[in-house]
Amino acid sequence: MTDKEAKKNKDQLEPTSAQVDEINQPAHYTKGQIECIDYMEDKLGAGFGYHLEGNILKYMHRWRHKHDSQSGRLTDLRKTMYYLKKLIADVEKHDVPICHD
Repeated sequence: MTDKEAKKNKDQLEPTSAQVDEINQPAHYTKGQIECIDYMEDKLGAGFGYHLEGNILKYMHRWRHKHDSQSGRLTDLRKTMYYLKKLIADVEKHDVPICHD
């Protein structure tokens, strides 16, 4: 892969500012006094990490199947990263006990 091709691939992975807004703060989740994700964290408390993990699994499962366009698939992958970063921050804040299943 040439440097030019590598840069093009990297640029395609980086979201545009409009995409960042749609992923990080979609308008339909920012109505009212508190953003939906913050409300969920407050209401779910220690269970918030499970909510995040569920969203990670959902977006990882569907990204290849839901969208006909590359941009749609990339959006689902970016949403996965958004929830993974939130989960990492949640684990850093609260830790999580080991699962013995």
